[in-house]
Amino acid sequence: MINIREQQHASHTSEFMEVFIKQTNSHDASMMFFFKWLRILLDEFTSADLSALQHKYNEKWSTVIQLKEKEKSKKLKDAQTRLERISADLQAATFGLEHIMREIGQIYESCSSVKKNKTDLQFDFSSLPSLAAEMMISGFPLELMDGDAAHVPVMWVTAVLDKLIQKLGDQRVFVLSVLGIQSSGKSTMLNAMFGLEFAVSAGRCTRGAFMQLIRVSEDMKHQMKFDYILDILQIVVQAFLRMKKVKLKPSCMFVHQNVSDITAGEKNMEGRRQLLDTLDEMTKLAAKDEGNFDAEYFSDVINFDVRHDVKYFAQLWEGSPPMAPPNPNYCENIQELKKTIMSQASKSAGMKLTDLCKRTEDLWEASLNEQFVFSFRNSLEVSAYRRLETEYGIWKETLHSTMLEIHNEQQTNIENKSIHDLKRELNEKRKEVKKSMSEFFEKDTDKRILFKWKCLFECKIKKFYEQIMRELKYIT
Repeated sequence: MINIREQQHASHTSEFMEVFIKQTNSHDASMMFFFKWLRILLDEFTSADLSALQHKYNEKWSTVIQLKEKEKSKKLKDAQTRLERISADLQAATFGLEHIMREIGQIYESCSSVKKNKTDLQFDFSSLPSLAAEMMISGFPLELMDGDAAHVPVMWVTAVLDKLIQKLGDQRVFVLSVLGIQSSGKSTMLNAMFGLEFAVSAGRCTRGAFMQLIRVSEDMKHQMKFDYILDILQIVVQAFLRMKKVKLKPSCMFVHQNVSDITAGEKNMEGRRQLLDTLDEMTKLAAKDEGNFDAEYFSDVINFDVRHDVKYFAQLWEGSPPMAPPNPNYCENIQELKKTIMSQASKSAGMKLTDLCKRTEDLWEASLNEQFVFSFRNSLEVSAYRRLETEYGIWKETLHSTMLEIHNEQQTNIENKSIHDLKRELNEKRKEVKKSMSEFFEKDTDKRILFKWKCLFECKIKKFYEQIMRELKYIT
């Protein structure tokens, strides 16, 4: 990692970044005006390209679907390749203020790692976190996780938070995180709830995780017991069970969007009961895998009340865009959700910014140490994979014990067998193992989940067999 940082430090800073850093270090009243206009102009600059690429992507996707129905393999493969290329172009065409700040973060981390300033940097690198802190105070979001590399620049984030503490004091914050699949309306919901400006209008979806400070008004500070709300836009029971060092016990709500029936909450009690049963089942499964017998229900890990913490939202637009007006029911739903969140927040003591800084470091460290958990979609996959690994251990032991038996026969001369007979005996055992593997992948209750690892474990067994054959050659 040090070598990479040294290479980063030695690389030339682009002319654009030099001008940008110089402009932002002026510390005059026009700086925030500059940032606002830069964001608007960048959105305007990229929106035309994004619109054209999205149109091309939709056309090519329709072609791929049609070819799948006709089963034309060669044409389908070519169309899928072109679709992937357009998808890559679509991601590359997105450029905003967050990309510039990401580059500044990398400049800071490279300078901080080698402990000296870049030769072409006109200002001391230690002033860069102060710039980001000022932007956060002025209402700009800070990128917590790089959406393209799935990496948290801990050194940069903690430096910015330290500067934030210097400027604001060690204020209490209430952390609100919004999780969901891509383009499901997370940014739109936060924008409507708190009057934020997460990028939604330029045909872009928010990638990665961002945090944004929202100042609590003076008359609400005494009621809420904290000074700021920290929105984090960005994996979950099993992770919390494993990451004991972080000691998190959050609360959560589920929001269902685009529900047309306003009485859906009353009518869908059965659906909510099934949701809770599923969450409890996943928690028990995860707790069993982790050897944690204290967690029996979902609410033992994450505070959740199925009667009050499941919300149903109307669709954002009343009619078909682009001429459709905003749906007043959506605004009412947002306001109701905000009241519920604020009500729960008032019962929380919040945390100080110094605690948040430490939590961020601990959480990222725990995430890196628990890659096993985060590489799976859910607890069912974790359980299925562990069962597969147990079976793999049995298959390996079967082959290994057969090899040891052959070795003992050679040592004690119990049977006068040729090397050919011994290899044949081991090969027979390999066939038995192969048959056992096939039966496991075909008959297991989670065979659909396990199928994606079939080739991997077949290769692992093949390599292990070849290894013991080489060992057998030496001992005979």
